[in-house]
Amino acid sequence: MSQKSSVDRAEMAAAAQRVEEAAQDLRKIQADLGQEQAQLSGRWIGEAGSAFTKVFNEFNGELSKVLEVLSQLHEKLVQVKINYEGSEQQQTEAVNRVAGLLNG
Repeated sequence: MSQKSSVDRAEMAAAAQRVEEAAQDLRKIQADLGQEQAQLSGRWIGEAGSAFTKVFNEFNGELSKVLEVLSQLHEKLVQVKINYEGSEQQQTEAVNRVAGLLNG
């Protein structure tokens, strides 16, 4: 049984936009947390402060990885839309050439 596929280019663009907006939100949160941590680390002295800083830095590193993946996902969604539109244009031109030959 064959599967039918449909592509909504507007939805492709919207998905890319949602991914970008999520990444922007996370970058803002990351920056805000970084500022808070910097202020806190100046006042929180001792082993507990050092332990917190270590865990925060690990968290921040992992969040940076998530942001990188979101960036790659956004780029791929944009590229898929561009590729799809190019392919669709080529197919339309090919069909029009065949139609011209049949009618011409």
